[in-house]
Amino acid sequence: MINSDNYYKLTSQTLQTDNIVSQKRNGIVEFELDASNVSSKAQAIEISNAILSEYADGKPYIETDWRGNPEISLGTLLNSRSNASESLTRYEILSNEITLENGLKFNSKSRQN
Repeated sequence: MINSDNYYKLTSQTLQTDNIVSQKRNGIVEFELDASNVSSKAQAIEISNAILSEYADGKPYIETDWRGNPEISLGTLLNSRSNASESLTRYEILSNEITLENGLKFNSKSRQN
């Protein structure tokens, strides 16, 4: 028996948020959040809007072949530009492949940060 006026009934709810423009550009991406700390539908909508504002346009990836200093490790942030743009964009190194081919050769994959 509960002797309190301040009790909560624990329920499981699903909130689905769609962004048609993002889906056409990036395909359907499902993001699941263990929302044990979410206490209302309004808070869940606020969280989903924050996720959409960050990821709806996608996160561009680049792949670069280069030679040089092996000190660039996973998680390193660096600025780079494409041949089509003069402006710098910040990227995070996700993977490095190192081969020995007339010196150290690197293939780095990065995601826009």
